[in-house]
Formats: sequence, C-alpha cells, structure tokens
Amino acid sequence: MTAEGPTRPGTALWLAGAGTALVVGLAASRSLPVALALVAVPAAAAAVLYGLVRTRLRAEIVVGLYWITYDLYLSVFAGVDVPGLFYPFYALLFLAVVGRLFGSGLRADPRVLWPYGAFLFVVAASFLDFTAAVDFGVLQRVLAYLFGALILFQVGSRRGLDTVTGLALAGSAATSVWVIVSAARAGFGYRGDIAMDPNVVAFLIGIGAIMAAAWLLDRIRRRQGLAPTMAVALLMAVHVYAFLLLASRGVSLALAAGGLALMVRAVRESRRNLVFVAVMAVVAAAGFALPGGQGLVQRFTGERVESGGSRFPIWEATYTSYGEGDLGSLLLGHGFDSSKSLVARNFADLTSTHNAFLQMLYEFGVLGVALFVAIHVVLLRRAAALRNRYGLLMVGIVWFLLGGALSLNIPDDFAYWTALGLAMALGVWGGEAAPGDELEERS
Repeated sequence: MTAEGPTRPGTALWLAGAGTALVVGLAASRSLPVALALVAVPAAAAAVLYGLVRTRLRAEIVVGLYWITYDLYLSVFAGVDVPGLFYPFYALLFLAVVGRLFGSGLRADPRVLWPYGAFLFVVAASFLDFTAAVDFGVLQRVLAYLFGALILFQVGSRRGLDTVTGLALAGSAATSVWVIVSAARAGFGYRGDIAMDPNVVAFLIGIGAIMAAAWLLDRIRRRQGLAPTMAVALLMAVHVYAFLLLASRGVSLALAAGGLALMVRAVRESRRNLVFVAVMAVVAAAGFALPGGQGLVQRFTGERVESGGSRFPIWEATYTSYGEGDLGSLLLGHGFDSSKSLVARNFADLTSTHNAFLQMLYEFGVLGVALFVAIHVVLLRRAAALRNRYGLLMVGIVWFLLGGALSLNIPDDFAYWTALGLAMALGVWGGEAAPGDELEERS
C-alpha cells in the first residue's frame, strides 16, 4: 500500500461480492439453510462495505452493486415490490459524475460521443409532436437512453473495468445458479418453470455468459494456469446451461452473435486458439445433453415458431407504414413511442415491434437508427484495435447487444445501456495503462 492510501478493491472484495450474490441466489431458491443465509449474507455485505471504505474505486463498485441488484431484482426477487429501490443508485451515480467533473475530469472517446449525442438529440426531437401523457414508462425509457453515458463516466481506470466486470459476473452467476436450482426443483419444466419473463432473465444471463467466454478466451490465448482456466470454463458452463433452460429464441440469437464473434476473433489471431472453439463446443453440447437443455431446440422445431409465425407480420406492417410516410418522417420518424400505437392498431393487444431497429426506424427515422448503429460500429472498430481482454469483452458485448436488438426491444431497458456504457468505458480505458493504474497494481 502506498502513502496515498488504498486504491484497489482486492481479491477479498471480489470474493465477497461474488459470495453475496451466490448466497442470495441459493437462499432465494431455498437450497441454503436459513440460519446459514442469515449469517453469510450480512458477513459478505459487511466485507463489501469495508471494501468501499478502503478503496478509491467507489463509483465502479456502485456500478457493480447496481448490476447485481438489477439482475437479482428482475429474476430471483421478481415478485418482491420495493418502491424506489434503484433511486439511491441513481443518486450515487450522478454524484460520482459531478465529483469526476470537478476532480480528475470526465474522459470519453469523442468518436463515440458524437453519434451518441446526435442520437439523443434525435430522440429529443421526436417529442415535438408528442401528444400523449409523459408517464413513468416514458421517463424510464428516456433515462435508459441516458444511462450509457452515466455508466461510462463512472469508470476511471483499468482497475475500475475489472471491478465492474467482476461484480457484473457475480450477479449473472447468482441468477444462473437460481435458474438451475429452481428448474431442478420443478422437474425441469417448460422454460425453467420460472414465474417472470424468461426472455428478460435470459438476457441478463447472456451478458454474463459472454463476459465469461471473453475471460476464458483471454486465459487460453495467454496460456495461463490450467486450474484457474478450468474454473472460468465452469463459470461459463453454468451460465450457458441456465441460458438453455430458459429456451429464449430471441436472446439465443444474441448469444450466438457474441459467441461467434469471439470465436472468429480467436481463430483469426492464432490457430492455437482453436482450443477455445473446442471448449465452447463441448460446453454447448454438455448443456444440451443435461436435463432440460433440449428446450431451446424444441422451441425452434415446434409447430409455432414465434419469431417467424407472429413477428414477421409485425415487422412487415411496421416497415410498410414507415415507407408510406413523408420525407420528414422518413428522416426523423413518426415520434416517440409511435410504434406502440401502430402495432396495437394492427395486432390487438400487442404493442412491441419485437425488433429494436424497426422500432427506432419508425419512431426516429433513418437518421435515428443510423446513429444508433453507428455507436456500435465505432465501438467494434475500437475493439478491433485492442489486443487484450478488454477488446475481447467489447467484441462479445457489442455483438451480443446487436443480436438481442434483432428480435427484442431491449434498448428500452436499462440492462442494454448499462452493458453498452461498460463497452464504451472499455474502449476508453482498455488501451494503454492510464495514469494511476501502475500505482493501483503495486498497492
């Protein structure tokens, strides 16, 4: 430790965060004795609080704890209503940005900020003819769009990147364990037999699966220790199996996009990285062979394939209506939330386009959707230049997000922009070591 004080969360905090999340997941599945849970959860939480006091990475830890809370609230505790649960997180994140603004300053890649800022401007312009009431749902969606920048400015070092990704993995691991245990207790019923939306839970787990896969590839390409590498492979396998139990066709396209992008990058870098491709194949095969793992295949081969049977007409109606607009609506769209009323008029109780690109095309025009895609393209170009684990994380996350947007309106959700904000931060801090990183490594 240097004279300037503690600067890193340390292994103990990582283990405490992961332990807290896993214990909560097991306790919620009623697979952990109540007496043990009452001792373990407060103990792990106390270790996290101790780490917050002892580190300068408070903003990054808050992001990680927010990620864990978000994952568990939408999965393990989906039936529990806690009004205002996330308000303290929003306040802390905002205060951290103010602190950085008047302290070390805010750092971002202007090549990303330009399309991002322009996209937000188009979103603001879409309210010019907005006649509906600005309800809580509208405010949440707008705040979600801003959340990417808010997450970006929380990270101030490469050590901060490791902290956020480590705690995010803890949250998705807890959710994965809960899904597996819950499915086993229910006899591996349809889509894990969980009460909440399986697509939402699958998306949360899928992000973790991609992070674990990128971490595994990094260990393989650097020829690190066999035992730790196998532990990371097991972590990824837990995510993949839980994902398969949920049998989400839409999110499976996202996971396939992210996984394939990582495999292509692995092979292009070195043929020795074919070990990673082999491990991915073994993990997938094992997942399909385990109880309940065939649910995804059955949903793709069933009589009613929702992605084609009911979504294609929605996509066709949305695109046709967009094409019939005037020049102004072609460029800037029909206005915020207008796609919902369009779908409702044509498909009874439905309101979702089930495709984020078509939703943005209709609401924000070709300019809006082009700027949205441009954010991701810039990030992928930056990821290609990073020949380290941060570049791998960027590749996997961005392709996963793009794949998820093909069949879900997932950019309306905070999870999308939280992950995208992390990807933007990876692009900023994932290159050469920034000032302070060397100090943190020595502490």
